[in-house]
Amino acid sequence: MNSWRWVVRASVWVSGSAVACAGGTETDNPRKLGDLVSFDASACKKEAAEMSGRSSEALVTASDYDGLLCVEWETERNGALTLRVLNLNGGCSVPWEGSADVLSDGSVDLTLENPTCSVARCGWCLYDFRFTVRGAPAPSGLPLRVGTIACPGEEPTWDLALALPEDAASSGIVCRYAHPVAYDEQLAREDRCGAKFGTCGGEGAYCALSGPEPCQEGLACETTNDGDRCLERCETDQDCSPLAVSACVDGICRLAATF
Repeated sequence: MNSWRWVVRASVWVSGSAVACAGGTETDNPRKLGDLVSFDASACKKEAAEMSGRSSEALVTASDYDGLLCVEWETERNGALTLRVLNLNGGCSVPWEGSADVLSDGSVDLTLENPTCSVARCGWCLYDFRFTVRGAPAPSGLPLRVGTIACPGEEPTWDLALALPEDAASSGIVCRYAHPVAYDEQLAREDRCGAKFGTCGGEGAYCALSGPEPCQEGLACETTNDGDRCLERCETDQDCSPLAVSACVDGICRLAATF
């Protein structure tokens, strides 16, 4: 995720597009070469009821990636680039607004703003977001940042910074494990503690099964680069899901396409 700024906003309820012009130096204030065509967001996943006006569209098999923080990309026929961010954590009940900046240094910033500055006292939530951006470079090696703005006028906090794979095709996805507390709160609300990709074995864990087994049947509590998680057992890669980002390693399904 690198420097750039072209601010074009589209609300969660209504997608929009605009064209703007800005100038600057290549090093301090790169010129903006693209803009946001459309933006969409899910409701807070752990909340029981859908917020009125929110999109009901699944952001491309998003449920297959429960428990994973993912960035997915697809180049549209008209040349626009659609970027999906799955299971990003934030406050509850936020009516997120999105903006996108395409910079002359070849990077893209995706920004999420909380227009009400409100903070619900309900812990963490996971959200899915979709940005369609005009004027973005090809996905191969694309530097990308995702940031949140707690209140209008404040500077963004960059939650994600990555570069897409150098060999990225026109579409693809990379993932890592979702925020442990946010996902465990969701699992607890859904009475699914010990589910795949949930935490396990940690002392004082937010969501844990009672009894000797911390994970649901068929899962194993395994150490990952983001704490102990409940993971699938396997014999081959075909036993693992989601298959696009998983591989069978020593009898356990591990993330293979990650960042």
